[in-house]
Amino acid sequence: MARTWFIYSMAYLRAGDADNSLEALKKCWEQQGLTQDDVEESRYPKHSGDLVLLLRIEAAKGNKELALQLVSMTISIRKEILGDKGPRVADSMYIMAGMLRDDGRDAVAAELLRETVDMGRGMLEMRPQVARALWTLGRIEEGFGNTLEADKLKSDAKVIRSQIEGREGKDEDSDAGFASLVAYLLP
Repeated sequence: MARTWFIYSMAYLRAGDADNSLEALKKCWEQQGLTQDDVEESRYPKHSGDLVLLLRIEAAKGNKELALQLVSMTISIRKEILGDKGPRVADSMYIMAGMLRDDGRDAVAAELLRETVDMGRGMLEMRPQVARALWTLGRIEEGFGNTLEADKLKSDAKVIRSQIEGREGKDEDSDAGFASLVAYLLP
């Protein structure tokens, strides 16, 4: 039953209902005999996914500072559990970069995205994350007025995207198109 509540929580969030999403997530934890503190202190990989959902809920509710604290926590937990590399670590870093961009902190977001690119180079399972990060870096560089660098980064993103096997659908050279290379970022 706990998993069902987790799925309800994701569905509510996708529908834009952060309050019911939070209630469903709390019921998920309650079914497992857990509190939010228990989940935050846990080093069980599934719980880092719970924290990703929680941070997205808090961001949707406008609690940006709390959401940034939670995403920072997920990065640390995932690095501790999974090592310094991997898709889930990259996903948490991408979420944080997006939040930083929303806050007008593009230079810091760019640093995180470059770290994501560096960690994922040469890893087949990380191609979607690398392509997405390169595209987003290109968009940031556009904003900085660095058109040559932006064009190179976006071109690199397209090349890596073309190397991803098993993709469905049409390639779209847009933020949404590159974001969709990675399945919904939960958990």
